[in-house]
Amino acid sequence: MSNNPYMRPYDLMTPDGKIVAIEHTDKGLLKITVSIEEISPWFRGFYIDEVMVKFNLKSTFAQLGVDVLHYEIKLSRQFRKASVLLQLKAFNPIGAELLRWLEPGCYVGKLFAEDPERRVHNPDYLLRLIGKTDWHGNPLLLLSEEYKTEEILHQPHKDRTIVRVPLRSGYWIYDDGILGFIRTIAKGLLSPDISFRRFLQLHQIHVEKERKIPPGKMLFTKTMSMNIQTLFAKVVHDELPAGFKHAHADIIQPQIRTGDIFEFHGESGEEITHVPLEFYTLEPFREYFSFSDRTMLKETVQDQEKIFKAFTTAPPSIKAATFIVKRNQLLNLSEGDWIQNLPRESHIVQPAETRAEKWALQNFIENQCTYPILKAMQEESITSEGIILCTHFVSPCLIQYLLSERVRRTLSALYFCTPSEAHGQFFSHDDRQLLQELYKAGIDIFWVDASSHLLLKYVMRRDRDYGMFVPLTEIDKFNKGTFFGIYGSKMIAPPIQEELKRLFEALKPMKHELDHFKLNPDTEIVIVTGGGPGVMAMGNQLASELGLLSCGHAVDFRKPHEIGNAVREKMNPFIQAKMTYRLEQVIVRQSEFNLDFPIFLTGGVGTDFELALELLRLQVGIQPPVPILLVGEVEYWKEKVTLTFQNNLRHGTIQGSEWVSNCLFCVQNHKQALSVYYKFFNNRLEIGPGGKPHENGFVILDSDSDMYSQ
Repeated sequence: MSNNPYMRPYDLMTPDGKIVAIEHTDKGLLKITVSIEEISPWFRGFYIDEVMVKFNLKSTFAQLGVDVLHYEIKLSRQFRKASVLLQLKAFNPIGAELLRWLEPGCYVGKLFAEDPERRVHNPDYLLRLIGKTDWHGNPLLLLSEEYKTEEILHQPHKDRTIVRVPLRSGYWIYDDGILGFIRTIAKGLLSPDISFRRFLQLHQIHVEKERKIPPGKMLFTKTMSMNIQTLFAKVVHDELPAGFKHAHADIIQPQIRTGDIFEFHGESGEEITHVPLEFYTLEPFREYFSFSDRTMLKETVQDQEKIFKAFTTAPPSIKAATFIVKRNQLLNLSEGDWIQNLPRESHIVQPAETRAEKWALQNFIENQCTYPILKAMQEESITSEGIILCTHFVSPCLIQYLLSERVRRTLSALYFCTPSEAHGQFFSHDDRQLLQELYKAGIDIFWVDASSHLLLKYVMRRDRDYGMFVPLTEIDKFNKGTFFGIYGSKMIAPPIQEELKRLFEALKPMKHELDHFKLNPDTEIVIVTGGGPGVMAMGNQLASELGLLSCGHAVDFRKPHEIGNAVREKMNPFIQAKMTYRLEQVIVRQSEFNLDFPIFLTGGVGTDFELALELLRLQVGIQPPVPILLVGEVEYWKEKVTLTFQNNLRHGTIQGSEWVSNCLFCVQNHKQALSVYYKFFNNRLEIGPGGKPHENGFVILDSDSDMYSQ
């Protein structure tokens, strides 16, 4: 039996039980003891009243005229087994012959748990299934060609819904040849996997007469072939015509095309025209329900407090995951609902080339807590769409499973609390690539961020090959955003905050006067920083105060030997949307800023590097010419920029791209900055390859006006 909770046997039914003792009594009667072993620990019969656990006879017995008169069940949850004492009766010579050849080891039947919580109460549940198909085009519920919706009867007083399925005309009997094969059938019952249904059909003869019970015998009737894939169906005995009894082979298991024969005995002069069925649902993950059908779950996952509460049930200090398809599951999670497969310590080499490396990689994959869920999706054991909750972001090693067709069909979203077990809040390069692939595959990714107590959704910028985690309430701003970036020192925050605040306060109303594709009434102003302290914190705080979306690209500056220790510098508390990076990806991190309008303040080596990259983006055409603001005194920026620019001019190393200097504007106050932006958005700023270069490497504005200094 699989240890994967999503690839287990159906939890309403046990395996087949076999005869361990036989006692012959009168002719046509037999007492037997049946042992059922290796019952799944998830069998619902262990957890409900034992009177609701019923014995279900193998259909072969009932089709040959044998039924159960009486049974007693002893069920042991501790040993995962059951013992059933049965009294069998043959209602015709064929059945008597079968009883004669039975021997210990023959499989006779199984237990079924009539769990009241799984009984279909509302007819709407069945109506939703009608007309739906599985992934291969097979109907989920097809009862009969003659079926009519008015045959669905809701019985609220009995808390159930039944369906009256019409029977085909006439009944069936066996030809004389069947007796010669009874001993073979008895031998076949020594195996639990042999089906005799089609074999028996070869000996069945249709009789076009009234469907009435022959005195002392069995009546064999048929319906049209049915498809009942995501339900158990059970004959409702108390809805049969007076005097009719159905054989104890009264459970129809989920399958694409079910059996169509029903066996009755008893005393009645009435004719039976329909067979009444009630239904029991499978485990929610097997129901083939789409996420769009789960209205209550869809509403609940929008409530971040309920998501945070669900994660409090996860086992502490260990990787764990669970799969959710219904609202009640989410609201009633317990620690036992989480898969806790902790990966073993091992050295993983990628790409794996040697046999040992491949074995180690596969072992690592199979010990991931999300692996059993993804494997069950691939094997079609999980057929309902739902969401995965996992304490840590999934390993990129699982990408082949995550992007497989069947997983993409069933996985609607993935929620996690921590990006990395070893690196905490910081994603690896492979993590970010996986995020992009999942986003493009239509799988939503959510970060349940404890540091901000916000539910963040991964959103990729339009026409850009990167994304960020954004609060649900801010996604529209992110999608419509024009991104202003503030670069500067993490050590100090120069006294320029008030001027920057006035600049953005003025830009907010200005956009309503403009019709530029980068700034207009439909765009949103977004402020981006490196997410750390100093100038970065000042920029993010400014955004928060002005009601602008505040973004941060935070990097983990710990050295490799410091991993596992306390974080040396934390992300500033003013970030709303964010992406995180490990130290070795600091250069990649810069390429993902993708700013529309960079603004540089006083800074060190990191800021110099960021300025160089922004100039390179202009030079090679990644970024169209836009104004880059250098905030501060002219002499400071001359020391930073002019010497390098003039040195490059002398040596001819920037020939043809000297114009980049006309994109840098040194400003000391918000009025100068606003003047630059206003001219740019009105297409009156001399900028780009058509403009002249500036000898200082940047444009110096007149301190007394917004005119250029020559």
